[in-house]
Formats: sequence, structure tokens, C-alpha cells
Amino acid sequence: MNVRHRTMKTGIAAVAICLLAACSGGGVSHGVPATPVTSPTAGSLVPMTTSRFTITVPSANTATSNSRAPKYVSVNTQSVVITLASVNGAPFTGSATSPASIATNLIPSTACVSVGGVLTCTVNAPAIPGNDVYNIATYDQQQASTSPSAPLGNVLSQATNVLVNVTAAKATTVTTPLVLNGVVKSFALAKNINGNASDPHVLSTGTQASPAYSIVGSQSYSVGIVAEDASSAMMFGPGTPTFSSCQSGSSAITATTDGGTCIIQVKSFSTAPVMLTFTMSTGNVVIPFTTVQELWVGSTAGFVNGFIPGINAPIAGDEIIIGSPFAVAADASGNLWIANFFGSVVAAYSPGAGPIPIAADTITLGSGRSQGLAFDSSGHLWISQCTLASICEITAYVPGTNTPISADTIGPNANSAFFGIAFDANGKLWVTNGNTVQAYTPGTSTPIAFDTITGPGTSSTNFFGGIAFDAIGNLWVSDDTNNTVTPYVPGTSTPIAADTITTGLNQPFGIAFDAGGNLWVANSGNQTVTAYVLGTNTPISVDTINIQQPEALTFTP
Repeated sequence: MNVRHRTMKTGIAAVAICLLAACSGGGVSHGVPATPVTSPTAGSLVPMTTSRFTITVPSANTATSNSRAPKYVSVNTQSVVITLASVNGAPFTGSATSPASIATNLIPSTACVSVGGVLTCTVNAPAIPGNDVYNIATYDQQQASTSPSAPLGNVLSQATNVLVNVTAAKATTVTTPLVLNGVVKSFALAKNINGNASDPHVLSTGTQASPAYSIVGSQSYSVGIVAEDASSAMMFGPGTPTFSSCQSGSSAITATTDGGTCIIQVKSFSTAPVMLTFTMSTGNVVIPFTTVQELWVGSTAGFVNGFIPGINAPIAGDEIIIGSPFAVAADASGNLWIANFFGSVVAAYSPGAGPIPIAADTITLGSGRSQGLAFDSSGHLWISQCTLASICEITAYVPGTNTPISADTIGPNANSAFFGIAFDANGKLWVTNGNTVQAYTPGTSTPIAFDTITGPGTSSTNFFGGIAFDAIGNLWVSDDTNNTVTPYVPGTSTPIAADTITTGLNQPFGIAFDAGGNLWVANSGNQTVTAYVLGTNTPISVDTINIQQPEALTFTP
């Protein structure tokens, strides 16, 4: 019997399951000599012979081994049951003194040697001279009997109809190699995602029997799918299902096949699970994916960080170092646009692709200092900017060009202070301008008079910064001086008092709504980002984020 090995890029420890005689040098196959053995139950000699097998159970801490045998033994294997099914074509049922099945617990003993956590065991099985056919199975529990009628635990791997030519006096050639195939219990995403042992953007939300995953943000992810046995160990080797293609059941997530992986990317937020179908050699596997918006926070300390809502720590790797990010916005493709106030540029980044901006999308503003960003329904990017001489204007760009759309420019206006900008459902552009909020029809430089908001307090005490619309069209404005975030019905200058937020705020500036309708506020005064359920005045404590000098907020997708 030849014992073949293959090299894998990643692996578990080398696993060997072979006839003991076949493990000798030179790769030459030998038969199994027929010799008397002690009965595992009676403790005396019986007129039976044995086939001897060597089983090596790998250790979990040897998962980086580069060599694997083409056979499967789970790291969680606890026992093996070997059954002599027939001899010379006749069924073998055994007897009280000669059982057909022998169970062996794979634990350190005189027959099981442990080296570095790898357990190598010599296992005896019943044998009778002639053509013996065996069925072999490994289990995730130890057996209570040496010949159980119903073995305990789950089957992890097995082989059936293994033919061994047993002779009474001499070794003969074994023509069929012993190979255990893993028994698939479930499927899961590969643990190695995008080169990381555990990608923080892919969250497990299901169970071993019914896996489900959430994808955070709009980055593109290369994922694999693996079969797992009943003990949750990843399977490999003969009989393991192989991947061929993947497809998505919704436009919210795209799925394309690239060799042995599936490339998935979130295109839009979806409250309903999106079913991704992975085509395997054994049939289709359907795994539900939900989406989680990634919260991006711009800090005037010189960086932009990505967060998973509800977790008060930035996502590892999702940090962009940039001078002074006064505003952030996401386009329909999931790219992140950042207004660098002191750098007089607006740059686009592909989340997850590193800190280098997309060169073709970088917009230079000359002497202008960018302070606000917003995309219109056509995908044009609008930028509010002011010079050191307080000459302010709002200009529109086609992403990928560095020339303003002249017909859409608002201003320049002297003594203005354009900051936050946002579009309403009707396409009007709303702008915070110091102590007022004004609305414009794109292409005109004169504000719509009846849509001007002066807000609470006196004009000298108001400083409006951030601006955003909720799902029903109310306009929310942050007041840095009065420490409030106040909603208005567009066309009125009277705040909706019952919904005004005052608790937990300290110099609020950037504001943004998530897909669930909660309002998030960047407080530069107490260096927090707080979230609120509309109609309440108390922050959602689990969603509070501590971050240095937060200024701007946006969500992807």
C-alpha cells in the first residue's frame, strides 16, 4: 500500500492512517500477518488474528503544518471503531469471544504515544485469514465498551469496504489503500478571510448547524467556504466537497467567482437576509448574509476611523491618516470621500484598500478650505468651501474630474460661513451658514427665502454646523454653541421642541442617520459620538463611542 502525501498552502498536522506494516520505509505495500492476540474483553488468547492500524490524531496547535496526508482524521477524534464486515465474501457477525467490532479510545497509553500534542496509536482489529472487508469510523466521544452495539458520539470520518488480504504465515500485498473520508456536518466560511485569521468585517451570527454571517461596511471581501465535521473541525482530503461558484439572491450584495474563492461586496443596506448560494461538488449550500453599516468618524486630530455600531473600539485596519477631516461622505459605490480642511483637497478612498487615496478622484480646491460634502441624486459631489478671507461658495463636481460644474456653483458670497450641506428629497440643497440654515435650488445663488431657519436663541448665540434629514423629511441641525440638536419642518423656523436633543451633547457638530433611523452626533467638547432614538433625549449607552476630537460622521453602505 502506498502512502501518498501532498503539500497545501495551509493545513492541519500531518495525518497518517495506515496498515502498520505499510508504514515501513520505501513506500512498499505489505500484507497483514495473521497473529494471535489477547481478547479486549476476556483477557485470554482466542483463535483470532488481528489487523493492526496506526492512527495519528493531529493537534490543534500544529495547524500550520505544510504537509498533509490524503486522508482525514479530525483534531477532535476520541475513538475509533473497526468492524470486520465479511471474510471471503461471507458476512462476519462475530461471537462472544470473537466480536466483529473493536472500539479503541484514542488516549495516551502504552499503545498511544503523544508527542507535542500529536497522538499516534496502534489499533488492533479482528481478522481471519482470507479476504477481509472492514468498515472503519472515528467518533468525537470515547466509547464505554470495547465492542459497542451503538457507538457513542458523532461520526467524524469513515471508510467502508476496505479490503485486506490477511495471510496466516506471510505478508502479502494490500491492493486497496486505507483512506478515511470526512463526514460533512455543516458548511462555514473559511476562517482565513482576506489573508486574516479573523476578519473583523465578517461577523458570525449563526450556529454550527445553521451558520449565518453579517458583513460590515462596503469593502470587497474574498471568502472561501469549508466543510466542517460534527465537532466543528475544518475538513480536508478525499471526500471533502469542493467549491466551484457562488451567486447572490439580491442586488444588495454582489457575489462573483474568482478561482477557488467567492468575492462578495455590499452594495446597499438590507434589513432582510441576503441568500448567497455556494455551488459545491456535493450540491448547493445556501448561507444567509445580513449587512451592518460601518460608521466612519472624522477627527480633527488628523484621522478617520471606522467603527461597528455598538462596539467602542475602531475596526483594526480601518484608519485613514489625513490632516484635518472636516467632512466625510460615502458615494453609491461605497467609496469614502474626505474633506481635508487644511490641505484644501477632497480625496476619495476605497475602504479596506489602505490609506492611499484614489488618485483619479482627488479634487484640489486652491485656496479654498473644504468644510462640507454631499452627493446629489445624480451622484455629483457638492463641496462647501471658504477662503481665509471668508469668501465662501458651494461647487459641484463629477467624481473623477477636477473641474467644477460651473452652472451648479452657489456663490461666491462674502462674509458667509458655509459648513454642513445636505439635499432633501426634492433636490433642494440646504446649507448651515453660521447662525442660519438656508435652502438653495441648485444652479442659483439666491437662498429660498421662506426656507431660511434662524433657530432658537439669538443670532449671536447660534452656531449651526451639521445638518441631516430623517426618513420623514424633517431637517435636523446641530448647534455647537447651545449644545442642542434640533429638528425642523422645512419651511418653518420653529423647532419641533418635543424632539430637540440636549442630553449628552457637548459642542455637537457632525450628525448622521443610520439605516435604522437612529441619530448619531459627534461631540467635540466631550470627545464622544452619541446615538439617539428619535423622540428620546437620552443617548443609547451601548452605542456611545469615545474618540479624540470627533467632527464628521457618515455610514457605509
